[in-house]
Amino acid sequence: MDTPPHRLALERVVEVYSGHDDLVGVTGSGYVIGADLVLASGQVVGPDTPCQVRAPWSARWIAAEQVWRGRGAASAVLLRVPGAPWAELPGIEHVRWARAAAPGVRCLARGFPRAGQRAGFRDAETLAGLVDAPVDAAAKALTVSVGNPGSHAVPGSLWGGMPGAALLAEPAGQIIGVITSGTAPRLDAVPVTALLSDARFRELAGVPPGRLETVTGDEPSVPLADLLAPARDDPPPDGPDWTLLPARHAVVPFLGREEELARLRAWAAEPAALSIAVLTGRAGTGKSRLAGELCVELAGSGWDAGLLPLDTLYDLAPEPDADPRLDRDSGPDVGPGPEVDAGRAAVDGGASAALDAVRPTLLVVEHPEPSVPVVGELIRRLAKHGRNPRVRLLLVAREPGEPGWWRRLDTAAGGWLRRLNTTTIQLNTSPLTLPERTEHARAAMKAFAPSRAALPAPPHLDDPEYGLPLHVHLAALMRLRDEGGHARGGLLERFVARELAEWALAWPTGHQRVDDVTARPAVAVDDMMARQAMAVDDVTSRQAMAVVTLTAPTPAELPGLLPAVPGLRDAASSGPGLDGRLQDMAAWLRRILPGGERLVPPGPDLVAEQLLSGTEGLESLVLAVHDLDGRTVRHLVRMLDVLRMCAGGERVRSALRTLVTARAGSLVEEAVTHPGTRLGDLVNAVIGLFPAEPEVMAALPVRTGRDRLGLRALDVTLSELAVHRHRARGERTALAEALSMLSGRLAAAGRVGEAVAAAAEAVEIHAVAPPYEEAAGRAEALFDLGACLLLAGEAGAALKPAQEAAARFRILAENDPRYTDEAVRAQHNLACALLETGRLGEAVRAFEAAGGDGGFAAHLAALLSVPAAH
Repeated sequence: MDTPPHRLALERVVEVYSGHDDLVGVTGSGYVIGADLVLASGQVVGPDTPCQVRAPWSARWIAAEQVWRGRGAASAVLLRVPGAPWAELPGIEHVRWARAAAPGVRCLARGFPRAGQRAGFRDAETLAGLVDAPVDAAAKALTVSVGNPGSHAVPGSLWGGMPGAALLAEPAGQIIGVITSGTAPRLDAVPVTALLSDARFRELAGVPPGRLETVTGDEPSVPLADLLAPARDDPPPDGPDWTLLPARHAVVPFLGREEELARLRAWAAEPAALSIAVLTGRAGTGKSRLAGELCVELAGSGWDAGLLPLDTLYDLAPEPDADPRLDRDSGPDVGPGPEVDAGRAAVDGGASAALDAVRPTLLVVEHPEPSVPVVGELIRRLAKHGRNPRVRLLLVAREPGEPGWWRRLDTAAGGWLRRLNTTTIQLNTSPLTLPERTEHARAAMKAFAPSRAALPAPPHLDDPEYGLPLHVHLAALMRLRDEGGHARGGLLERFVARELAEWALAWPTGHQRVDDVTARPAVAVDDMMARQAMAVDDVTSRQAMAVVTLTAPTPAELPGLLPAVPGLRDAASSGPGLDGRLQDMAAWLRRILPGGERLVPPGPDLVAEQLLSGTEGLESLVLAVHDLDGRTVRHLVRMLDVLRMCAGGERVRSALRTLVTARAGSLVEEAVTHPGTRLGDLVNAVIGLFPAEPEVMAALPVRTGRDRLGLRALDVTLSELAVHRHRARGERTALAEALSMLSGRLAAAGRVGEAVAAAAEAVEIHAVAPPYEEAAGRAEALFDLGACLLLAGEAGAALKPAQEAAARFRILAENDPRYTDEAVRAQHNLACALLETGRLGEAVRAFEAAGGDGGFAAHLAALLSVPAAH
């Protein structure tokens, strides 16, 4: 049976046979470029010779007809294959074409080197190499040095089947040529420029004007598929009961939500190259399960589909010097031309890696709310790519939540979210009906106990809380474990209590727990003390489990984190007896928790929230984890994220507030030290949960320095708090300085209207001050206002403050060389304002005053002064 592979790119390779019968003919390779089109070599397919093609996953040969043949050196052919087995593969019609414009471009070709062998299945082989010389648009030949050492050992006769294989530039996979011949260690090819110079070829291949790319080998590229994590993984064998519940394990069959899933399917099938859907719902509504189901379906049909971890996005952010024009030390700096993108992120510079998709791709981003800048930048980069096949971005967010996150995300994305968001699904509006609850419960019990012959009746599910699928699954699981269901407490509370009791049974043999020891009054006092030293109580074990929930450590990291637990703190620095207690606790946790590289804490989120909410001394525990020497940045990121997600519980929220108020300064300092992580955005998110806390506002410093993507939202929050603090204290000079800083931070975040307002207020404060008081601050405020107005597209209004700022900084620089750089920046912004208002001569002079090349400035003025053709 023919089963097409669910991959494209290199798997587009086919085998080509040309001959009048099955005995005498020539075999070669080909490359699929459309639903029924194959690009092959004229060296293999004769002008009047019948030909056939075979997909690599099939033994069946299919007749093909020539529909185009190159002339002269352009020795390539296009074959049409009626009924091609790959016709329905998603994205099969999407092909990228490029010209290799420099020597050393990395490339590869995949084909069937063993010429003349036609029977049965044969594996294709890959040859990798480097383009030998640059190719101009008129070139008719291309030579590649094969760089795969293993291929040099292949006899030259075995290379005979490579003609027709497409030569693909790495890593994005653009077609740069078609192999015509090869003898180790070189391949000869016809470049695509020779093919695309033929109008008929362009018509048949569907290549519109302007689709030819240029590759030099220096283009940074990140394959989107390499960033994805699977949406599904198997639950651990014989794991604790909570492992049956997470959406990623999909233990319970997918039920209901057919309408929502159909909407997501339709969204994925839209013809647009890029589209965004938003899926919202409170914890337990089935958001992750629905998104995972879509991933599985699309992956099964040929897409790359999976979860895009937020940490990965921060890894993609370039160094801050990627674009030198974005210097935010004291305010926004405007670029050299009129096409300024307000709030443009630093990763738009030339150093940014292209996010390349080689096949239709679904990216699922869960909980994007605290990571607005980096998710907004992801949307920008995808929107500006322009060469990818279909890409779908599914944002999975909680609801109810902070209502402004969508608006802020749209701003950070430069308005692309508003334009690309074509589908929004709110699961809160569709709780499970009573019949659906019963169906879920029966399916869950059967899934949880597949070998059980007789299942109990479903639990009573009339309460509104069972509108959530997770609650129904929990009730079904508890029904199986305790059919009476008479225990006191809520559903989640009873489940966590039962899990803790089950985990206690796995305590290391030979070591007694405190309650077991104290139940034996006949034990001698000295013996009792020794045993108590080796035992722990329920509070201690629950706090230890909370530490793992907060940090998700590796097994090796675990002993270094357990001293945060009061009952184990002394063990880390005491004798072997107490240290053995800590090691016993670590061994117990490793035994009851699944995981490989890292321990997997209890979940889903509602279970984690209940576990933490019932942990005594959580406030002190959280502070202790933060203060541990062995605690890493990754642990802190995890802890802030878990506390934020579980802050619906009063005890968890109180612990988070204590952490923020008691350690605000160190949290900000650590975030600034690690701008390439999620820490900055998470610190900003948790500060935002307590905006009116005076302890927070009094403790937080304002960062100075260049704009960093991972600190952008935090910078705005810190600057806003500083403005609020100085305003409340009546400190007008400090307020004006804070407003100037805020205007730059807001502009960097794309909030240009608010930036203009902040800069204007700073100017107004300085205007009523004595003329020579805070001269530098006044000049800076004027500079900020002019720059922000330019970013807002109001060049006419920006001209006056830009002129005054340039004049003031010039005077300051004449008296104090420390202001030279500010004077140059001010002249630069003035040049932009003059240019956009049509005052070309003055703009050129301002550009020269800013240190620009005079000859270039004169040439630019001459170009701009030429009247437009009508």
